[in-house]
Amino acid sequence: MKLISENKIDALGRVTLPAQIRHKLGMDKGDSVDIFEDNGYMIIKKHNNSCVFCGHSKNLIEYNHKHICSNCLDNLKK
Repeated sequence: MKLISENKIDALGRVTLPAQIRHKLGMDKGDSVDIFEDNGYMIIKKHNNSCVFCGHSKNLIEYNHKHICSNCLDNLKK
């Protein structure tokens, strides 16, 4: 793991993500991130939408802010 920058937490608990990393990951204003805690480390990962039933990330349809793949949608219709 490589240290990119050291940032301070502001009064509202926010941290700015370095532009270098945002650009490298193709992130833009309004994109979501996933935040994990693992053995004392905070891990911030670019969020990728996936099916709520099977976890696949292709052929997704959004319904009520949830994502469902076409396979699972077909199974639900049966």
